[in-house]
Amino acid sequence: MHVQDIWPYDAIQDIAYVHHGTNGQLLYVVNLSLCGPLRYFAPSRGSVYAGPDAMFRGIGLPRMRRINVQLLVGGVKGGTGKSTLVVNLGIERARRGKKIILVDADPDQESLSDYIANRDEHGALPSVPVVQAKGSTTARSLRALAQDFDDVIVDCGGFDSIELRQAALITHAWIVPLNPSQMQIWTMPKLKSVLEEANAMRGDAQLTGWLLGMRISTNPYSSAKDDLQAVAEAFGGFTVLRTIIHQRVAFEKAEKLGLAVTELEKPNTSERRARDSIRALHEEIFGLNDGNGEEHA
Repeated sequence: MHVQDIWPYDAIQDIAYVHHGTNGQLLYVVNLSLCGPLRYFAPSRGSVYAGPDAMFRGIGLPRMRRINVQLLVGGVKGGTGKSTLVVNLGIERARRGKKIILVDADPDQESLSDYIANRDEHGALPSVPVVQAKGSTTARSLRALAQDFDDVIVDCGGFDSIELRQAALITHAWIVPLNPSQMQIWTMPKLKSVLEEANAMRGDAQLTGWLLGMRISTNPYSSAKDDLQAVAEAFGGFTVLRTIIHQRVAFEKAEKLGLAVTELEKPNTSERRARDSIRALHEEIFGLNDGNGEEHA
């Protein structure tokens, strides 16, 4: 099996990792830009070892030098609230003093770009930059952006795409917004396949898929949290986030104004709950003490 059989060649081009021994000597270099079978060169052994994925499953890839690409939001079904989530988290990061950039990596729609364009038209501050990354250069683009920003938050389209697979190779965390209806649960085998194939190339730096209850009914008798836990247990590699994002009109209102729900003025009860859920998710992902900005009432 060749690496390009499961991942497009450009998805891993130029991604290389160096492993040093305890006394600083170079042990081997993993060069994922090689076309054909996965290989590594061990100077201390004077040989090039080749095989389908022997180095990953046989000796195991050592700790990788990671690039600061923080967060991937994506799935293989549209309409789950990915762009809404990216915008609200990104704005919250910016409000806390972080230098962030949003990446629209959806080759078919530009919902994220449209949202931020609307925000700019309304003159909302802080300004949040967004760029597009499409096709076979996505991984390279994300790595370059990570050199200049504290956080890079990536919005991938609602289907299995080269953009999703490339981002999964280098991101720190993958959030999958999910309403545990039968239609969305049916996407889990594909998501598990993408995750496993990415982790086959990541070695020790394994990626976890975080399931987020998104657009969940506010019905107090909803079993969404239990259903999400059951899904995670059925599909290894996925963990459930504690925070639940309910379906609320506040998100639509904020979008029309180019705002995050945390920026709505004089919020009513429902809007405050939407605001609090985004803040709670931010704390869960990034940490309670993270950020330099002030909390807003």
